[in-house]
Amino acid sequence: MGVYLISSAAAGILLSLRFNVIILIPGIFLALLIAAFCGATQGQGIWSTLGTMVVVATAIQLGYLVGTIAPIGSSANRLSNRRRESIASGVSRLV
Repeated sequence: MGVYLISSAAAGILLSLRFNVIILIPGIFLALLIAAFCGATQGQGIWSTLGTMVVVATAIQLGYLVGTIAPIGSSANRLSNRRRESIASGVSRLV
């Protein structure tokens, strides 16, 4: 289950870096097909397979959300650094 969770979240992050939110529909559909196929080939029960499918769909969505929010934090950090540099250069001009 952990492998499904991590790989689905990573897939969601990668999808968010390149595509709009509409890509989640085919992305989740493909991931659900893969999870169902893996559950069937491993001989898991129907409830275990359905649970895995829910985890995979949720992890892709959360990964997409994280991948969308992460660049916002890094740009805010860059703005903060620029502001500090401009203040420091202004103070050094005064001295």
